[in-house]
Amino acid sequence: MLGVTGAVESARRIRAAHLHDWREAVKKGVVTEAEGDQLAAAQDAVSKVIEVDDFAPEALSPIYKKPADVHQFFQELGETRAAS
Repeated sequence: MLGVTGAVESARRIRAAHLHDWREAVKKGVVTEAEGDQLAAAQDAVSKVIEVDDFAPEALSPIYKKPADVHQFFQELGETRAAS
C-alpha cells in the first residue's frame, strides 16, 4: 500500500504529465499499476463520501407528515375548482 503520501506524489506526476485520468497515466508509464490501484481506491472513497442521498421531506421531519384527510381535502378542492 502506498499511503496518502504516495497517492499525492502519484497525482502530482499525473498533473505534471498533463493527464487527467489515472488509467491513461498507467498506460503511458507515468505511474505504476500499484499507484493506479491506490488512486482508484482513493477516487472510490471520495465518491462514497460525497454521494448525497435524496430523501422526501416527510422522511426527514414529522412536521411534513399530513393525515390522509388533509390530502383528500386538497384533492377535492382542486377537483371542485376544475369543475367550476
